[in-house]
Amino acid sequence: AKGAKTNCSLSPYGVAEKIEAVRGSIDGERVRFGFVAKSLANRHACSSDATKSDVRAFPLNVAFQPGPFKTISDARSLDGLDLGGHFNMFVSPFGGKDVIGTFTDLGILHFHNRCLEHEVNNTRKACLSHGYVDEGDSKDLVIEKLLKSIRLDNTTNLCSAETKHFHIASHHKVRWYLNYLEGCVNEENYYPRLPSYPNPDFVNFLTMAKLKNGDC
Repeated sequence: AKGAKTNCSLSPYGVAEKIEAVRGSIDGERVRFGFVAKSLANRHACSSDATKSDVRAFPLNVAFQPGPFKTISDARSLDGLDLGGHFNMFVSPFGGKDVIGTFTDLGILHFHNRCLEHEVNNTRKACLSHGYVDEGDSKDLVIEKLLKSIRLDNTTNLCSAETKHFHIASHHKVRWYLNYLEGCVNEENYYPRLPSYPNPDFVNFLTMAKLKNGDC
C-alpha cells in the first residue's frame, strides 16, 4: 500500500537471517555450505551481450551436498585464503588439516559454468596466477609449459578421458585450458544439447531483493 513502510531487517527468503544465525554460532573453526547448485552453460544466454553477464539468465542444476566445497571462515581466526576458498588458513589452534568443518543449512549458487569465453578467461587467469605460464607466451609455449607442469608430453591424447595427469594446484583448470587450446573443447561440445531454463525461485529472489533495496 502507498505509504507503507518496508521492513528492511528482513531479506527475501530469509537469507540474511540464515547468515546471521551461522555468524552467531561460529567459534573460530571453518564451517561449510551444506549444499550447492551449479549453473549450466547456456548457448542462448551467451549469444547476447545483454544476458551473458546476467546470472538470472543461466539455469541451475539440482542442488546436492558437495562435501568440502567452500569454506565459511571466522574473520577472527582467518590467516589466509586459498584459491577457490575450499579450506583457507587459520591461526593455531584453529583450522587444522583434519578439521573438515561443520556443515550448515546454507547453500551456495555456484555460477561457474556460463559462457565458453568466461571459462577460457578464468582458466587462463588461474594458470597465470600460479606462475605456470607467463603473459605474452605464445600458444605453443603455453601448451609446452602446461603439459610439463602436469607431467604429460606432446604425444599425449588430451581429448581422451582415460588420460591421467599429475595433480598440482588448480590442476583441473590446467587440464581444461589445455583441452581448449588443443581443440578438445569447443562451441559444439561445451554447451548442453538438452534445453534448460533459469530457476524461477532465484529470479524471483533477485527481483524481490532489488525492489526492497530501492525502499531501504
